[in-house]
Parts: sequence; C-alpha cells; structure tokens
Amino acid sequence: MSRIELQPISVKLPSKSILRNMIDGQPSPVCLVDVRNDNWRIVYFNPAFLRALDLPSGQVCGQDAAPLLSKIGGSGVITAIDSASEVRPQTEFSAVIAGKETPDQQVSGRVMLAESGSPLRIVFFQVTSVSEAATGTTASLNTLPSDSVTVFLKQDPWIALLRRDAAIAAREQSWLSVIVFRIDAFESYVETFGQHAGDSALKRIAHSVRRRLQRAGDTAARVASDELAVLIHSTSAPSARKFADAIASDIQALAIHHPKSPVGRHLGVTVGVCSRVPRNEDDATAMLEQARAQLDAPEGVVTLYPSLEESGKADKQSSLK
Repeated sequence: MSRIELQPISVKLPSKSILRNMIDGQPSPVCLVDVRNDNWRIVYFNPAFLRALDLPSGQVCGQDAAPLLSKIGGSGVITAIDSASEVRPQTEFSAVIAGKETPDQQVSGRVMLAESGSPLRIVFFQVTSVSEAATGTTASLNTLPSDSVTVFLKQDPWIALLRRDAAIAAREQSWLSVIVFRIDAFESYVETFGQHAGDSALKRIAHSVRRRLQRAGDTAARVASDELAVLIHSTSAPSARKFADAIASDIQALAIHHPKSPVGRHLGVTVGVCSRVPRNEDDATAMLEQARAQLDAPEGVVTLYPSLEESGKADKQSSLK
C-alpha cells in the first residue's frame, strides 16, 4: 500500500504514527480534516479515499474539503462534521449516491474528533453497492446538484423538491414554510475584499444556517449569488418567523466586518418568510416569490421582522385565497 505523507500542520497530533497507521490500515475511505478555519482542509487520507475520488493526490491533500467530501458522501457528511464537537465527539451520516455509469452506492460513515480540543476530524466512509429495486429510481437528496461554496442545493433541484413537497402538503393539509435570506450589500463586500473573502464569508453564513436544520426533510439552497433559501415542514407562521430570526441572529453574531455596508458594520441578512398550507404543487414558486417580495418591499411597508400576530394573519389570509 502506498503511503501518503501527512501535510505539515501546526497542531500536535495525538500519537502521529498511530493515527497514520489507523488511517492507512482501513480498507474503506478515511481522511483527516482540519476544521479550524472557514475553509476546511484535507490534511491526510488513505489510498481508498483517493480511489473513491478518482483524483491525483495533488488535487486532494491540502484542498478545500467540502466539495471533495460531498462527492463521496453527499451533503450529509458536511452536516456530520459540523455537528461533531466536544459534547458530541462522534456523529454519523448516510446517503444513497446515484452513479452515472456505475451502480448506485449506499454510503454511510462516522466522524470522530482526533483528540479532545483538536480541530482535526477523522471521517470514515463505508461504501457498498445497492440495487435499483432497493433504492427506487429517485436519487437521494444528497445526490442532487449542490453549490460548490455552500454545499447547499442549487436553485433548480431545490425548487423541484419544493414543488414535490408542496403537492404532498396540499394533500395532507400540512404547513410548509419558505424562508429567504438575502445577504446585505454582499456585492460591495466582494468588491472590497475579493472573491475568496466573499466565498469564505458565505461558507460561514451557510454554516450558521446548516446548524439550525435539525429535522429530516428541511433543506437549504443557494438561489442567487447573495440569497439562501430554506424549506421547513409542519411549522406555523409564528414558529417559522422565530426560526428565521434565530438564524439571522446567528449570522449577525459572526461579526463579519463590512465597512461599506449601508445597514451596519457587519454582514447581516434581510429575511422574507412565507408560511401556509399549499393549494397544489404549483403554489411552490408562488411561496418563494412571496418570501422574496418581502426582501424588496419599501421601508415601512413590510418590516424586516413583522409581528408574529400579523404574520400569522397574513399567512392565513394567503392560504384562503
């Protein structure tokens, strides 16, 4: 088995040789990810991990980890790494990855802290083939096209998902909520600090959104260069508004400095929310546009955070039209 040298990093690994031997000796893909910065880096991996990516080692070691990891394990592995902490030192993930020229694969795995207090995460993958009969013909959510920066779904597959869920919610008479976050003055932030800084800020914001998505079926997408959208299920208008406010507060707490922002010293978001029982699947795009309309409403017509009582009345009226 060929050995891949550990890229130099400033943290002291717990028993470096033992860690190397453990990773090298695994028959399935394993890698070591440094999460101390916004741009996670792959700092070590075994040959099975390299084969799974079908890339030369120079395009893996030290590279941005998120798109490479999601290629093997879908977006679930990103969430698992996000969730791993001192309180929760081991997390798990699973996905069905649809192959274009190869059989679909069932991917599962776990994420572990390399050591208490360390920014290093060990990611273990277990990949097995599955038959079409076992998985059906519909690709897993984790296999849909995702944005390379946020690792959220792209707009078109997310809207297709929204239409599907709107049709189900219409039949079951259950609530759906669409929340849109527009990053304030993001274009001027990129012009001031450059595209790399813009991507880094966007990753941090996406991380804040992802941490709040705890329930199965709740999904996020990047629907424009400066807009993220979230779909949540079985949530009333007041609860959806509280959820949106919590994410907005998390983003504000990041304190990403923006000296040219017209609304404050830091990057923040404007929020639009639409919550109701859909009439049919065609109501999906209307819900997205209603949420977006709040972003562009003149000041004083639609406030950033309408009162919960008014929000509930408005959404109730919309659902009756």
